[in-house]
Amino acid sequence: MAALLPLPGASFGGDAADAASERAASAEASGALAVVALEPAQCESFRAAVEQFDARWDDVPFDGFVKQASVAVATVLTDEQRATIDRFGDEDDTSRPSVLLLRGCGVDSNLPPTSEPQEHALRIAQLRSTGGVRAVQGTPSTFRKDGQLTEAWTVGVMAQWSGSDVFGSPHGALPTADGPKRLGLNQVVPVQGKETMFAVQP
Repeated sequence: MAALLPLPGASFGGDAADAASERAASAEASGALAVVALEPAQCESFRAAVEQFDARWDDVPFDGFVKQASVAVATVLTDEQRATIDRFGDEDDTSRPSVLLLRGCGVDSNLPPTSEPQEHALRIAQLRSTGGVRAVQGTPSTFRKDGQLTEAWTVGVMAQWSGSDVFGSPHGALPTADGPKRLGLNQVVPVQGKETMFAVQP
């Protein structure tokens, strides 16, 4: 699992921020959590590169976006950060961390209203519950996000792992037993009343 989050204080307030920070510190100390903290200059350099992309994260197929994101990530990482990411992606390392946290990536300034991705997520869940995974393949989003900073970080980091195959769809797919390994992507949106819960429906 890979998580891209802003600094805790930017996402949560009060006690929730303190509790999240304490849990993250404990997990990092135990080796279960690997943290790559990006400097502001790295984030700005990456943002400038993403603005020059001629491909979008929601293109199908999105091979062009994968290639550009991979190059952009590789360009801004330090050797130490790259080593942390490489170790997380090494499936032969049985002691590798369980979670990779990229911190300080920045967020797009023109995000759509939260209600729009929520409505899309609910629509996808309803289609999946009645028609299975095939029912949601190729389903267009009901909202458009102009920026793609977070998507570029996510896909670009995944593309760094040797032998990885980022699936040619913004929705990804689960690994298959009889074909190339596919790395699944999940869009995670907040739901009112369940802000502290994370669950993925199979």
